[in-house]
Amino acid sequence: MLFFTIAWTGLILVCFLIGIGILNSVKADCFERIGDRFIIAVWLGLVILCVSLLAVSLILPLSPLVGAMVSVCIAAVAIRSHRTRTEIVAFRSVVSPGLIFGFLILELGIAALISRPITYGDTGGYHFQAIQWLSEFGVVPGLALIHDRFGFISSWFALAAPFNSGIFEARSLTATNGFAYLIATLHFLICLSRAFTNRAYFEDYFVINFSLISIFIITRYLMPIIVSPSPDLPVMIITIIISWAILVASKPLSSQIHTPILEGKIIPVILSAGALTIKMSALPLLLVSSLFYILGRRFVVRLIAASAIIALLVLPLFIFGVITSGCPLYPSSLMCLHLPWSLGSENAKEMSKIIREYAQWSGEVPSNPNSQLWLWHWFKHEKQAVLLLICSIISAVSILHISKPYQIRRQIWLLALGVLGIAFMMYAAPTTRFGLGYLALLPSLLLASYYNKLLFPFIHQHTSLFLNKNLSKVVLVFLLFFSGLVISIGYSFKTTPERKLLAAIERRDVSANPSEQSRWFLPPKMLSIQWLRQPGKEGSYPDAYEPSNLEVSRKKVNHVTILIPRSDSLAQCWAAELPCTPKLRENVKLRNPERGIRAGFIHGNLTEL
Repeated sequence: MLFFTIAWTGLILVCFLIGIGILNSVKADCFERIGDRFIIAVWLGLVILCVSLLAVSLILPLSPLVGAMVSVCIAAVAIRSHRTRTEIVAFRSVVSPGLIFGFLILELGIAALISRPITYGDTGGYHFQAIQWLSEFGVVPGLALIHDRFGFISSWFALAAPFNSGIFEARSLTATNGFAYLIATLHFLICLSRAFTNRAYFEDYFVINFSLISIFIITRYLMPIIVSPSPDLPVMIITIIISWAILVASKPLSSQIHTPILEGKIIPVILSAGALTIKMSALPLLLVSSLFYILGRRFVVRLIAASAIIALLVLPLFIFGVITSGCPLYPSSLMCLHLPWSLGSENAKEMSKIIREYAQWSGEVPSNPNSQLWLWHWFKHEKQAVLLLICSIISAVSILHISKPYQIRRQIWLLALGVLGIAFMMYAAPTTRFGLGYLALLPSLLLASYYNKLLFPFIHQHTSLFLNKNLSKVVLVFLLFFSGLVISIGYSFKTTPERKLLAAIERRDVSANPSEQSRWFLPPKMLSIQWLRQPGKEGSYPDAYEPSNLEVSRKKVNHVTILIPRSDSLAQCWAAELPCTPKLRENVKLRNPERGIRAGFIHGNLTEL
């Protein structure tokens, strides 16, 4: 747990410095309050750091030294302006020992929550292996030929790669998602403290609702995603941040006579472009944020500015995709190139189909899936998504019915984002983990109106004897402390895969060194396991599966030894040495045998030695 608190404290400092520099560069004065500027600065810094590390991986392995140098260099550039340095000094003056203590308690609580065994299937399938490739070699040409999921590009893996080295290898994988969860919880608590002291705006109530819905579902039903490096979690949370930023930036500033080209409305564009490099499910965020910015005065100039910023941020994504799979947006077949290592547009279409059908059928796809029956199956098994979908429809109609014209002009962008995001989710991958941010948006927007008018004014009226403006910091410290305590209590609850894994360790079906599973200083080391279907058991993972030690076979092909897990398992490599793949292609060889796997892979006739 101590590792997480140190890593997160350093990361929050670097991201804040980068983000506050960007806020001042684009003159985003709409984020007036200190808490708002802190949160938006951290998220801006985080996405810029992710994209920068992805770009650096094109030429260098992402070692801890490289990660530290990139962070320091960007932060140094960001704080060059006098205005930025002045604001940093102002921030220091409002940080009290009580706030620091409360924040440390919150850090420790979340660190306790995520310091548990990693059981998320995609992490064993390709997350960890992709991070390993980045930390040891950087981008590798044709890597998707080894495992097509290595073609799934994510700058979130680039952020995790520098942490995955030395004694931290296979231990630090949850640092990135834990950090995103930490900042989301902190944002929620800042808004909640304002509500209890009657200083909250409409957008604060929106964040409170959005956080209550999404954080509850994530913690209750998607805990394995938090305890993993999955890019699904940051995209969910960035959806909250971008929606909130649109509400903040859409308020007119009384001190602003002429609206400059670079202003607060550009912030959602930067965040959404960065989110797209994390996962393609952020595409609706980019579309709506771009329209929100460019549909104003001097349309053409704004269009050019937005296009330049988006191109700059997504260029590393395109290059990475071309180098690894030949498709800049794999698994999209758009713009796939004919290169010696290309997977091809047909392969990309097939992979998109696999992802879509897997989500439609909530796991194992029937041998002859019916394109019409999946919806009935989806309604039965994706209960959280169905409930939120129904609430979203009701919320959209209610908002249009009860809102005044000036309110609609401000909320129309969030209505568009909710509708477009849900439609995109239903088409691409209709599952809660892909679309939670979009599904929770419209109900949160509707509830914010009622919170603003009814609930929190009532609470404030009955607590005014105890709470006042001067005690707002006391309230925040209390909430931080209480949240850290509640979250750490959640540490005692176990998911089904976790319970099965711990039972297998007790039976010694899975080997685990007790010293490597200690959680006080270092996180527990990720175990190399395999999940095998139990004879006679019906159902899908994890109910019909049990864990055991990972078994791999070594196959030497074209001068390289490749590890392959058992065919009757869930086909996951976990922490096996590189290269490992669950499915060996029959037409792949080294690009340059003298340089080995570092030089990458190309198509060719596979000759087994």
